[in-house]
Amino acid sequence: MRKKNQTLSKDFRSTLRFRLILIACLFILYGTALGVRLFFLQIINHDELVAQSKKQYKDITKIVYGRGTIFDRNQNELAMNIEVESVSITPLEIADKRRTAKLLASHLHLDSEKIYKKFSSKRPFVWIKRKCDLQETQTLRRLGLPGVGFIREQKRIYPKRELAANVTGFVGMDNQGLAGVEHFYQSTLKGTTLRRVIEKDARGRNIGAIRQTGMLKTQSKDVVLTLDEVVQFIAEHHLKDQI
Repeated sequence: MRKKNQTLSKDFRSTLRFRLILIACLFILYGTALGVRLFFLQIINHDELVAQSKKQYKDITKIVYGRGTIFDRNQNELAMNIEVESVSITPLEIADKRRTAKLLASHLHLDSEKIYKKFSSKRPFVWIKRKCDLQETQTLRRLGLPGVGFIREQKRIYPKRELAANVTGFVGMDNQGLAGVEHFYQSTLKGTTLRRVIEKDARGRNIGAIRQTGMLKTQSKDVVLTLDEVVQFIAEHHLKDQI
């Protein structure tokens, strides 16, 4: 009986020792794996992960400002800029989405259903209408709608209307030249790009907005044409009569 108890005691000690060694090995393996993982994340992939983190918690909007003016030979303006405002939203800050969509549609002359669909976006910044009339944005400002923001931009206008339109050309929504002199001299006229950095928290809510001037593009220069607006007007007038 005593021998049997000694044998059981020896087996128990052996089993306990084996289990302790096994648990110790597992802890060592786990610690080693954790150390390797931390080394990989903090040393090897550090720069890439930091860049991804910044991208997740920042949203950058680029706005072109200060496009050059186009003159005729006598310094009369054929293409110039005026100050306007654009309307944007932060969807997660809008509690009553249906009411806000209707109010925006009413004052901006847009379709309320199309606006309402934009409220489902997870981005912290969504355009609603670019380059609005000042009357539209002034009324909206008075309403003080949560989650609705206003950004100053410049709109390209042509004070002589259709005069020399084929020569002058036109620009897109972001003031990029698409035709005529506007397109041909894009590198000269293009202006400066402003970056609006919107910071957000883990839930996508805005926690701040910083506008900073980034010299991502060179500053603009004006363009003076050999065209004379008076001669051009007379020529176009007689051409229309003949046609």
